Amino acid sequence: MNEVKSSTRIKHEHLEQVALQTYVAVQNGLELTDAHLVYINDKYVLDEKVDWNALFCREDVSANLVPFLPSVPERIAEMHSVLSLREAPDVRPSRHCFKPHDCEFWQRCISEKPKDWVFHIPHISSADFDELESFDVDSMRDVPNRFPLNPKQRRVVDVAKSGEVYRSPELTRILLPWHLPSVI
Repeated sequence: MNEVKSSTRIKHEHLEQVALQTYVAVQNGLELTDAHLVYINDKYVLDEKVDWNALFCREDVSANLVPFLPSVPERIAEMHSVLSLREAPDVRPSRHCFKPHDCEFWQRCISEKPKDWVFHIPHISSADFDELESFDVDSMRDVPNRFPLNPKQRRVVDVAKSGEVYRSPELTRILLPWHLPSVI
């Protein structure tokens, strides 16, 4: 079996995917001698004609799949249980929606969130995001003043609360060499 990925290296999730496909193939009576991951060779340089064998790396990952195989039946059972639901599962949007890939339902899931959703606080930690959500704080306007934030985060939250534009006191000094009009 050859699994082709648009990547320049083998990733953990690739091995999980190949383990699942290997399990399904074998359970359906196919005999596999090995499993390979095929990915882009980032050292490849295009000449006059594409050399397909040089463009791709092909690596036997059969032995790497062994640790993943025991959990495959449980993963398949979980997938079947989700597929049999009458409604989409209630999954809270968060950073997990971008790992290992961006979720195609992100916009749909956040459509009810306010524009100043606390998820958009710059570099908010998962723990802080979880804490705010545990207090049902969705909007930056509702972040308690005593909630610990770094100065940049605090500035963003304060702007969301006040609705006023923030102008750095350093802005004029930084822009002065550019000889911009003095409307700032």
